[in-house]
Amino acid sequence: MEKRKCIRCKAELPVEANFCPNCGYEVPISRPPIDLASLMPKVIKGISDALGLLGELATDLKGLVEAHAESMRRAQEKELEKLKEESKESKDKE
Repeated sequence: MEKRKCIRCKAELPVEANFCPNCGYEVPISRPPIDLASLMPKVIKGISDALGLLGELATDLKGLVEAHAESMRRAQEKELEKLKEESKESKDKE
């Protein structure tokens, strides 16, 4: 394994060093490269799961909207019948 060196002063760095012991320069953390291709199945699965949940939410929302619309329609019908009865009673009194 190649020894790490400070990119500023080229001093040799201990493996666990966060700063160069010679010049104090902050040593960038070296990470192994990420293999994006190996992550794609997980990403696709996550997107698929999210889309499935969105579909379920849309179905639930549609049901709620339809139930609310039906409830409002019934309330309007009751109110209309009430108004018709009041109008009829009013005409009968005349």
